[in-house]
Amino acid sequence: MAVKAPPSKEVLQQYVAALKAGRQADGKGQLAEARLQFAAAVALLPEGGAAQSELGWLAYRLKDLAAAEQATRAAVRHSERPSLRAASLYNLGRILTDQGKKAEAGQAYKEAWELGRNPVTLAAWKALDPVAAGAAWPSVQALTGPVALAGATPEALKQAACRAQLTEVVKKQTDADPPLTLGRLASKGDDYGELSCELEEVALPSPAALQRVLVVSAGFAANHYGLSTVGLWARARDGWFFTLVDQAESWKWEGSRVAKESVRVVGSLVELRSVRHGWSDVEQLLYHRRDGMAQGQPEPQHQSESMAAVRVLGVGLSGQPSVTSAVQFRSTRRVGCEEEAPLREASQECAVMLMPSGELQIGAPVTKRKKMSEKEFSGSELQTPAGTFQLKFP
Repeated sequence: MAVKAPPSKEVLQQYVAALKAGRQADGKGQLAEARLQFAAAVALLPEGGAAQSELGWLAYRLKDLAAAEQATRAAVRHSERPSLRAASLYNLGRILTDQGKKAEAGQAYKEAWELGRNPVTLAAWKALDPVAAGAAWPSVQALTGPVALAGATPEALKQAACRAQLTEVVKKQTDADPPLTLGRLASKGDDYGELSCELEEVALPSPAALQRVLVVSAGFAANHYGLSTVGLWARARDGWFFTLVDQAESWKWEGSRVAKESVRVVGSLVELRSVRHGWSDVEQLLYHRRDGMAQGQPEPQHQSESMAAVRVLGVGLSGQPSVTSAVQFRSTRRVGCEEEAPLREASQECAVMLMPSGELQIGAPVTKRKKMSEKEFSGSELQTPAGTFQLKFP
């Protein structure tokens, strides 16, 4: 079969111009003109997913559901970018719902959610099919195990868990010359030196499906390099099970670190909250190296961001412990420092409540700003659907 030749430069330029003109007309409320421009873009480049998506959504708003479905299905077929494909699938779900095609709409929402994890998609899916949408999020993953973890004393157990946790990270690294190697990790004595470790054991009710639960924060720091990890260890009837909750790296001028925020028992479940904090001073470094002050350039401001998440550990009929995917509930950004206080900051947070029954209740996000514009902090980093979700462990 002959391979289709790529579009010429002239065709691409005309396509982009028509797409831009259509969006401008749409923004002015000139829907008929916008539709003509999007149709022209599609005629120029039928495999252009963006134009097909725009044409389909405009046809939907004009109540031409048949044309909307045709163009949107074409957008799904031709969209290479996951974000555009997810948006087109969401649009398709809306169109099919209005056509009364419930099963097809549910499948479109499902695929859109799996691609984009957009809470708007989940809300629409839940309105159509509460059972299917409620079971889709948060996802649950079994811990790895059983794994060997020996320690005759609490300190020995802590050291064994820390080393096993860091070993898990080192085994997966791809750097040609990593700062931490298996040999370097094995050479460290009990005093740790460059290694750090904290362990918190959770007080479980009696009787409980799990015998013990440990939250371990293990790290490594040397020569301006830092590695931080948070791990979850659970002792079940078959032995120890483990999952690396999160990990982060940092260098002198930029990076991120992870830490445990809190851990508590709720009924038969264990709730773990962790936070990831990131920062970058690279622009400040370049400013000083280029002697920006002498050139009259303004000094770049320090920027930092943090994201907090909830995970829930539970045991189902299988007897093997599992943990939910991360439920992000707080996003914060800070720009600039003035006597240790940020010049501008914004945060978005929603209440997350774990019930003893296994329900996860999530409130609507609340955004707070101090001298920070919508452009600087959109809150889009926090993708947490609001509602009540019944957690199910296998």
